[in-house]
Amino acid sequence: MSGGDAGGSGGGGDPWSFLPADPAPIAPLADGGWELCPVDAVPDGAARGFVLDDAGVRLGIVVVRRGDDLYGYVNRCPHLSIPLNLWPDKFLSPDGQVLQCATHGARFRIEDGLCIHGPCDGRFLTSFRLAVKNRKIVALEP
Repeated sequence: MSGGDAGGSGGGGDPWSFLPADPAPIAPLADGGWELCPVDAVPDGAARGFVLDDAGVRLGIVVVRRGDDLYGYVNRCPHLSIPLNLWPDKFLSPDGQVLQCATHGARFRIEDGLCIHGPCDGRFLTSFRLAVKNRKIVALEP
């Protein structure tokens, strides 16, 4: 997570410096898409965040695994267009049943990204197509 001086710190430094840095952006493959990680690097019932380099523009995505099913979404809450997470790979509700925005608590169904609770009720996360190639998760061109 990056950010400048958000004000109120009085010290002139970055008040968010205690937060972990974003992961390094993943460069695209020569034949398109981005190779994210081996399938097993996203445990069943877990979510992981990635940052893609899309022609010099950083794009955050989240991948959720449920058994053999993978779900991909742009890491942006439709309420305020901010990332869903504050901490690396912390995307799920405490019970692990839904994606949850760390800022305002909006909750999204994993299967389709529909907001079922919170300030963006009824809106959807932007889905991101995924594929598995040679047991690796590949994010496809949007």
